[in-house]
Amino acid sequence: MFDYIHTDIKDKLVSEILANPTLDFTLQVSSTTGEINPMNRERRKTNFPSKVQQKADLAGMTVSVTNGRYINLQGSIHEYFHGNNYGDFTFLEVKKAIENICTTLEIDSGLTPLHNLEFGVNIELPFPVVVFLNSVLTYKGERPERNSYLGKGLMIKFTFSHYELKLYDKGKQRQLKNNILRVEIKVRRMQYLQAKGLPVKVLRDVLSVCIHPKLEGLLVNAINSLVIIENKVNADVMTRNEKRIFKECNNPLYWFDLWERKPTMYRKR
Repeated sequence: MFDYIHTDIKDKLVSEILANPTLDFTLQVSSTTGEINPMNRERRKTNFPSKVQQKADLAGMTVSVTNGRYINLQGSIHEYFHGNNYGDFTFLEVKKAIENICTTLEIDSGLTPLHNLEFGVNIELPFPVVVFLNSVLTYKGERPERNSYLGKGLMIKFTFSHYELKLYDKGKQRQLKNNILRVEIKVRRMQYLQAKGLPVKVLRDVLSVCIHPKLEGLLVNAINSLVIIENKVNADVMTRNEKRIFKECNNPLYWFDLWERKPTMYRKR
């Protein structure tokens, strides 16, 4: 299912977006000095130009106008449509959500470039999600970043230049009774999908039915590529060589070194 998107809006003038009656744009202003966008204080210390942003809420998504020139739309289309992102989000609902957004903003989804895209799957487990997350040693030779997801449950993340793989406790995050594991790929650069044979460049492209099995394949491949430790293995029945290998493979640093030096052996192990 699709979740977060970040797009440019290219086929509307800034004046047209600002005049949209469904949007209420605000500026970030310091309550003490009245300065517009206090974040500019930090930018003055660098070579980056000052940034003035006007923002409006669109049912949980954000429409922003930067420096009176650039228009962006970002947020969860799942939450936009359902008010949450832990239930099912069917293809027809995705289609309806995008149609509603485009109708409201009076934009063409075929002229709306995508910068970021998140897609994932919720998997209900018969045991606490944290048990699974604590068993993940590595993915493609990388050790997971571990942190609390907004203070609600554990999240582990693997970050690469073009994408991120995130796994977290969706049940805890949303205070649900079910043990729901969320597996999610965040596309940081669209070249990631294009390199996988997925020509996803604009918002309309996510409605192409032919890409969905390939996106599913990326998620399945990501899960299959995780190295997971089983703490309840009975070492007594192992040979001496098996015990040696098992001990080595329980060390995340072993996998990192193997990925760097001997990728063929990594796949074999």
